[in-house]
Amino acid sequence: MILRLARVRDLRGIEALFAREGHGLTRLELERLLRSHPRERLLLCATALIDGAEIIVGFGSIDLDRADRTRTLIVADTEQAPGVGSL
Repeated sequence: MILRLARVRDLRGIEALFAREGHGLTRLELERLLRSHPRERLLLCATALIDGAEIIVGFGSIDLDRADRTRTLIVADTEQAPGVGSL
């Protein structure tokens, strides 16, 4: 597994992850999330090589402007990538 910053071009992969995990965000909501200002929100993706393709198996969002810097959103596909939730 690889943990990296999320990019706008990850939209389809993140959308697929949310759909697999039963989260009902619209495409517009996902686009707004991915276009967040980097000083305000840190967006991370976990990817894994599955059947020869890089698949997004985890996504996390951390609000940086909050005093406690807690995770505000985590979506993990633990079926395809066991342990991804602990990243």
